[in-house]
Parts: sequence; C-alpha cells; structure tokens
Amino acid sequence: MIKYKIIGWFILSVLTFPVLCMGNQDDFIGKVVAVRGAVMAVEEDGQKRALRLNAQVFRRDVIETGTGRVQLMFQDNTLITLGRNTTMALAAYEWDPENKKAAMETQIREGSFRIMGGAITRMAPEKFKTTSVSGTIGIRGSMYAGNLRGTRLTVLFHGGKGIYVQNRAGRVNIRRPGFATRVERGDKAPASPTRMSTADLMELDVLLSSDQAGQGEQGEQDYGDTEVADNSQTGTQEADGTQETESTSDDGGDVLASDSDGSSQLADDSETFDTSLSTDTVSDTASVVSETTTDSGQTSLEEDATASVENQDVLDHLKSLGFTGAPSTNVPTTGLWKYTGTMVSTLEKEDLQDAMTFVVNWDNRRIMVFEEFTTGSTNQGIGFGFGEVADSGEIYNVVVLGSDAFSEGPVFALDGTQTFGWFYGTSQEAVGLAMEGEDVNIQDQTDTSPWSDTLAGTLSGMLSNSYSGIETWSGFFTGVGEDMSDPLTDRHVFLNYDKDGFSFTINKDNGTFQGVMYGYDINGSASISDMIIGGNTSNSAYLTDRILAATLSGSNVIYNSSGTASLKAYGNYMVTAKDPQLSSYTTWGYWEAAYVDPATANDYHIHIPGSFWISGVVTDPAVVQGLIDNKFSAVYQGKAQGVMFSETMALNKLTNGTTNLSIDFGAPKISGSIDFDEVSLVLDYGYISSSGFSGQIQGATTSQLSGAFYGSNAQGIGGNFSAEINKTNYLGIFAGDR
Repeated sequence: MIKYKIIGWFILSVLTFPVLCMGNQDDFIGKVVAVRGAVMAVEEDGQKRALRLNAQVFRRDVIETGTGRVQLMFQDNTLITLGRNTTMALAAYEWDPENKKAAMETQIREGSFRIMGGAITRMAPEKFKTTSVSGTIGIRGSMYAGNLRGTRLTVLFHGGKGIYVQNRAGRVNIRRPGFATRVERGDKAPASPTRMSTADLMELDVLLSSDQAGQGEQGEQDYGDTEVADNSQTGTQEADGTQETESTSDDGGDVLASDSDGSSQLADDSETFDTSLSTDTVSDTASVVSETTTDSGQTSLEEDATASVENQDVLDHLKSLGFTGAPSTNVPTTGLWKYTGTMVSTLEKEDLQDAMTFVVNWDNRRIMVFEEFTTGSTNQGIGFGFGEVADSGEIYNVVVLGSDAFSEGPVFALDGTQTFGWFYGTSQEAVGLAMEGEDVNIQDQTDTSPWSDTLAGTLSGMLSNSYSGIETWSGFFTGVGEDMSDPLTDRHVFLNYDKDGFSFTINKDNGTFQGVMYGYDINGSASISDMIIGGNTSNSAYLTDRILAATLSGSNVIYNSSGTASLKAYGNYMVTAKDPQLSSYTTWGYWEAAYVDPATANDYHIHIPGSFWISGVVTDPAVVQGLIDNKFSAVYQGKAQGVMFSETMALNKLTNGTTNLSIDFGAPKISGSIDFDEVSLVLDYGYISSSGFSGQIQGATTSQLSGAFYGSNAQGIGGNFSAEINKTNYLGIFAGDR
C-alpha cells in the first residue's frame, strides 16, 4: 500500500502566548511555533522583519517564506503551515470570545498552505475564510491544504465538517476527506470534487514538508536550521518529525467467537458486536488495560499538556473511563477487536452519554463505530460511522451515516467526520475520536444543525480474523417510501423478485464492496433502477460477514410515468442490523433513501423499520439442479423480520418472526409458513428452479414470496415477502437453515 504524509513536518497543539510586543499589542494575533530557513513578515509600511521561533505575528502582516517554511499558531488555536515560495497576508483577525466576536481572513497570493481551523470556525464559521485571485475557501471546523500557481488554485479537504470553494462563476462543497477541487482562474467555476491522486498528494506534501532539508528550489540552499517549539505530541512523530498515514443489543446477533482450537467462527443468538473469547485465544483484557494505565515508563494522558482542543477532549473522555495510557505509535497487523465506551456532546455540554461500540479489523485497517440511541423515541434510529486506521494509530477518512428518528418533528440524517482520532496504549487498549458534523433535515436538506462529539472506548474483546478474499453476494430487499408531508397516503412499496436485483462484490482484504439494487413498487407507481451500493473506502466498509455498511447513491434511480429522480444528497445508506441474524448463511440489515417523487414533486423517504435487506453467497445453480434431479427434500427453519401498515396505520414492526418451510425439490413444491405474533403467512403454493423459488400466500388479495438458496449445498434459504390481507399490508424478509 502506498503511504503519504498528511500532517507535515511537525505536530503541535495548544500553546500559550507570551506578552512580547513588536508593535501595537492590539494587533498581536499569533506566534511562530516552527520555522525553517529565512522567513519574513512584511509590515504595512513595507518594512521587513525576520521570523524566528516564538516571534509574534500581527494583523495585516504579509508572510513571505522564500526558500523557508513556517507554521503559525493563532490565539484561537488556528494552525497555518506555509511551504516554500509562499506569500500570505493576514488580512483580518478578531478573537473576543467573551463578547462572541470572531473572524479571520487570510489571503493566499502564491504558494502552498495548510490550515487547521481553531475556535473561530466554531463560533463564527461564516467569518473564517481564505481568499485568492481565483476563489474563496470557506471552512467549518475543518482542515484543508492547497497550492496557488499563477491563477490555478488547488484545494484539498483533509477532514472535518467540510469546506466550500467559490468564485463569481460557481461554488463546490467538499465533504469527503481526500477530495479536492481545482480552479483555473476567477471567471471559471471550481471543478467538481474528485479524489486527489497519490502523485498530487505527495507533491503537495513535499511543498509543505521538510523532507528536502538543505535543498531549496532548483538546488538553492536553505537559510538556517529548522526551529520547532519543544511541545510536540508524545508518541506521534517519526525520527524526522513526520507522521505517516496510509493512503488508501438489544438481543444480539451472529458474532465473533472462537473455537477451542483458536479459529474464528460465527456464533448465533448473542449480541451482534459482542465477542466471545476463550482463554487460549487472548490474554485477560482487563489486566492488559490495567498494566497500561499504570506503566510509569510512558507518558500518560494527564501529562500531555500540548494536546489540541479536539485531542484534549478525547484525552479527558478517556480519563473519565479510567484510562490514562499514552497514544499508540503503531498498530497490530491482524485480528478483530472490539471496544466499548460512551459518546458525549462537546457542543451542547450535555450530561447524556450514549453507549458506543467500536469494531476494528486490523487486517484491512477498517473501523466501524455504532451508537446506541437513548433518546426515548418510539421509532427506531440508527447512527454509525466507518473509517480507516494508519500505521501510526491515527483514525482518518471517517464517514458518519444514519438517522435520528423521533416520534415528533422532522427526521434528520447524520453527516460528519472526524477532527481527531487515535488509538492509545502500548497494545492499543483504548480508542478515542473527536467528531463534527451536521444533522440534515431529510425533507428540507437546507435545514441543518451542527453537532460536535467525543467518543472513547476501552478494549473488551479480540480474536483472530478468518475473513479474506473476494465474494459476490446476492439477495433481496423491501422498502416503504413515504411522503414526508403525508406518510399514510400514496406509499411506494419497493421489493425485488430476483436475487440479482440486490447484488454486490466484497473485497474483504481491502474492506470495501460495491454493487447495484433495483426493484419495483407493488403499487405500480414507481421503480428503482441502478441504485449504486458502496464503492471505495469513503463509500463502504467491510469488517466481517456480519458487520458492514455502505452509502447508497445514483442519478435517475426512481422511475415512474412522470419521469425520473435522483437520490437527495443525504439520508442514503445500508447497514447490518444489531438484532440476531436470521440464519447461518445470510446477513441482513436496514437501508434508507431520500428522493423527490417525479409524479408529485413531494419529498419521499424510505426508512427504518420498513426497509430490510438480506444477502449472502448463493448456491451454484448446478448444485440446486442436482437436488431437483435427485428429488431431494428438506425443512428450513429460521427467523423473519417485517412490518405491517395500512391506509390508516403507520408502520408497525412485526414481532417474534419465525420461518418454517418445507421444500420438496423433486415435486417441486414449497409448503409451510412465516409466522409473527401479529399474523401467520401460510404458503399457498410455490415454484422451485435452479436459481431460486417463489410462491403466493393464502388468503391474500395480492402477495409475493421470492427466495434463493445459500451455502455450498443449499444449506440455507433467504428472501422477501409481501401480502395484503384484509386491507393490511405485510412486508419483510425471511431466512432459514436446513
């Protein structure tokens, strides 16, 4: 895997500012915290002064680096790094938190820069910007880098809530770390954001790093040696001062467990993210954590006085959990680990602490985080995120998804990313994340509300990893799309009849998957076509066969007689369920999507609990045909999930679903039932082929049951169903083992 440096040649954090004046004290705004070579500040009257370590900078200074480099820390903890041959003006600065006055404007005139927003981006994000001849960059608690050559401006989003780049010709928003835009000149709109190539990332990093020590542009010599304040973060720097990052429940469910020989398996009917451990698989986790927190040979969190604001929030959170180990400097190369902890809001300073679960696959370096809602809502909500882990222990490229579902008021999609993330302890016994984002009203997606949280957890389980290779999964889905202004009227009830309508290919070694889904509205008014499932590390995450998630996207995915519609920007995802799995050979979960109905122009939302999916590796059709030819018969038993609704009834989740189907491959014939506390769905008749089976339900005005065989020898089944009985609709998924 290719590696590139994303932080630069030093890592610094909160500093204090001495009262050392070289001008009007009211104009003092920051200081130099690292410098290499001859860097100058040009004052308003044109006079120049050399910038050395701890030198002050003032409002309206113009910083010229020449063949040097410099890093500046401002009073609100904003951090700016400037590379060689860079000129930047400190055009405006105000920081008066007591009176809630804050603003910062920098002007990049040429060269390279990296900016990590401080407290101003939280108090007055609309007043924090970087301008240039080709466009303006706006920031909301984020980190970005860029380069200006002539009129060509390149801007890269490193992480945080997001940035925008705009000029008089247009505007783009960038919310995915690693994505960038280019602006050729001021009268041309910024290009659509794309993932920055490794070559471009390395070029930008070289401009901002100190790797070319002793070499100026075209062989020129630097002036002087590097000066860096002695307050770098313990355990995060390499010998040359750089940091490298890879480029790249309620009732439980099927979980990680271990056989007596130490090999991993999936255990049924226990908590989804719980990990059963045998003593010959791993040592006592509690004792490992205890040893780490009391190790006098390492710097503890309590001694880390130089942490950034986000980092310090994480450190305080870890201390509240009783952990005081130092940041990790490396990570394991294999294994599946689970951490448990809590999340707290740093924006609202609320006392409520939601439970969190962290799961890490060290083989593919993917991490997923799950929130346990404690809102008291009568509806079900879900919140989760996935990201990547670097060699150093840093967590990056985090994507937050899910929705807050409340019994009253609007439904909000979750969107955000990390501002800081790291593993802690000599053996990675703890994990911490600082995150920021916005809750987006799914109906009116211009209505947003900011949030800022810290998450932390300690190690609670680990075992070996047996998940590798590439597999294609196929299956079935159901989804109820409701008009958000009138949920009981004109519902779209989607499902697929063929397993190929929900299919994706998983690369377990990379931790990604991608596929498509398409299906039909049983009411006949709409259809889904070519909805994209997942993609790269920013769009999907695979940790185990029971823990995976992805974004849903696509243009013109909703069809009806009036035209087509694309998905809205937010509120589109799929994720595995925390509830028990339905069988040993399939995985199931939920999905959500938001769109505008082409026929009515009304806002629609496909949402939990009415949206299910079930998938797995289907049985080779030749094997099924062999069972048919040999007149094989079997009984399949398992579980089911579903909802019920009518024109006068909201979505209500069906309870205690079970599957009990008899399949006579030779007849061919299917009999049996799918039962819930609320209804028993008895099969009227069924048809079997080498690719799957289908059937109808007794007593239903309209009905459909579709399924497929799973496992190497059809050891499992799975599918979806719909039925209208006495003007009540029943919709869901089922599965079973032979």
